Amino acid sequence: MKQFIHTHRKALVSGAVCLLLLLSLVGGGWAALSAPRQQPDAPEETSYPGLNIEQIGLRYDQQSQTKDSAAGDGSGDGQGQQDDTEAQDDTPPQETPKPDQIDQVEPDPGEEQPDQDKTDDENPGDGAADEDKKDQQPQGPQIATDLQNCTIFQDELKDDMFTFTAMAVGGDDDTYLQVYVNGKRVSASQNNYMTKLTLGRNEVTLLLRRGTKILGQITRVINYQAALANEDEPEKGNEKLNLRTSLDKDAVRVSDSEMRLETTNRNLTFTVWATDGSDNPIHQDHITVMLDGKEVKYSTGSGASGLEYNLHLEAGSIGSNTRHIVTVLVRDGKGNSKYMKYLIDYKTREKGEKIGTATVRLDLSVLGLGIIEAPVSTDIFQDVPASYAVKEVLESLGYDVSYTGTLDDGFYLSRISRNMTFEYAKIPEELKRLLELDGLVVTPPKMQVRFNSVGEFDYTREAGWMYCVNGAYPGRGMSEYFLSDGDTLTLRFTLAKGKDIGGSTGGNTGALQKYCGKWIDGSYIPNHTYKDGVCAVCGAVDPNHQHTETETVTKAATCTEPGEKTYTCSLCGESHTETIRAAGHHYENGVCTVCGQPDPDAKPEPTPDPDPGPDPEPDPGTDPEPTPDPNPGGEETQNETTA
Repeated sequence: MKQFIHTHRKALVSGAVCLLLLLSLVGGGWAALSAPRQQPDAPEETSYPGLNIEQIGLRYDQQSQTKDSAAGDGSGDGQGQQDDTEAQDDTPPQETPKPDQIDQVEPDPGEEQPDQDKTDDENPGDGAADEDKKDQQPQGPQIATDLQNCTIFQDELKDDMFTFTAMAVGGDDDTYLQVYVNGKRVSASQNNYMTKLTLGRNEVTLLLRRGTKILGQITRVINYQAALANEDEPEKGNEKLNLRTSLDKDAVRVSDSEMRLETTNRNLTFTVWATDGSDNPIHQDHITVMLDGKEVKYSTGSGASGLEYNLHLEAGSIGSNTRHIVTVLVRDGKGNSKYMKYLIDYKTREKGEKIGTATVRLDLSVLGLGIIEAPVSTDIFQDVPASYAVKEVLESLGYDVSYTGTLDDGFYLSRISRNMTFEYAKIPEELKRLLELDGLVVTPPKMQVRFNSVGEFDYTREAGWMYCVNGAYPGRGMSEYFLSDGDTLTLRFTLAKGKDIGGSTGGNTGALQKYCGKWIDGSYIPNHTYKDGVCAVCGAVDPNHQHTETETVTKAATCTEPGEKTYTCSLCGESHTETIRAAGHHYENGVCTVCGQPDPDAKPEPTPDPDPGPDPEPDPGTDPEPTPDPNPGGEETQNETTA
């Protein structure tokens, strides 16, 4: 035996090794068969600094992780696999796939998959933990990008070239990204894309694909605007924009784009009126106001009535002066823009310290009363709102003042009263007609109210008090408005929520969007919108219209008497007449065919002879006597004589 072992030890060792290997393989196979079936490991989460992971509606779904199915690195533009799968596909996507239309990735046929038909008992495990794992399961192929919907101005880019980053993440090597800008394919360099933008709307489409299948897409819009005006170039574009502000009246012009002023009021209401080349109001989104380098975002009012920005000037020490810079930039979205700069020297004042004077007026033109009081000058104070000045002036004139809110918050003037002050109130007829067209029923208050007070809901349901400052209607209450030195505040009564006084706040209230005129300062200022000679609002006729006349015979002419023809304008009703000449007689056979009068110049017809009667019949019984021939022989006798 020893000799046998010695002789065959090498063979025995080899056999033992083989046996051990065999047992190892069997044990491993049994362990694999008996172990619970699990999904393949999901890709580890990776952070992409500065990039957003875009969800496209796909979940991780046991996708193939093999690298021999296609060439490519799973990122960038998918250039590595264009030779075999995408060489012929270079057209932009036509339609964004809907969630239920997105092709799900099929699992690798050679990979063992979980048996979906088995119950929890057949697939043992920690149920709650499994559910948590399911919920935490990362989503599948997605797009990582720093691209967002945005607005970019031309001076922010060099040569109009825009760059962004985008890549496909969470997929296998067969998953890649395609990028289109305005329908044109764009290539990447290390997941970085560069494209030239055109002015206006630029649409960027990121298309996630696996082979020839579209997994999903996202689209971003870049609004590329022309370079904006600035201090060096205060106007840009082919069309000139119109810009004015509430500071212009007190400012001194330094240059075309710079103005300077002094103030003792640190609460400035900065109102901006801006229109485009066609005189259309510019929207708030296209107006930027900066105070000392910080944008003032909140505004009241509207583009049509003026946008109001509250400028709160930071104060220095009492008695000192501080310099503040206010800039305003307006643009129309068509490449036109305008820039203005205001240098404001603020003389610091304490709260409650007098900072100037303002004027208060009362206007009841809509009731035919005009300006009912002489303008009153009143002191204004630092950090004290306009409501205080208004109440003080009204009470100094002997009015009882009713209001809601407080002088510091939510102040609204609801009614003023004074004995027999409004006795002769009467709505102008033209205004009354517009109120009726607007659907507002005019109901005068009872006499004791109408004579002694004017307030909210008098005459119409849209009646009440409004106020304007220097001709503009603020978009905030008087307790939020701070007057400046030299301002004029006018309290105006309205019957139509401002539409009758040029300060409409009515919105869609009533049948009319606007009135064709305003009743302010004791007079009517018409503002008709004429079309084809007629106001489109109230139907009034353009006094300079061309007459459109119709012709009517109002008196017919006779043979001997002239007639009359009337011409009337169908727009304004203005008319004039013309004479129709007498037609004269028309004789035929001595008689007028029109009126039957005999022709006085007609010659009488000759009188015919009386009828002689018929010739007598010859007597048939008597033969007439023959006439003897005077030349018996006739021609023969004559011939003989001649011979």
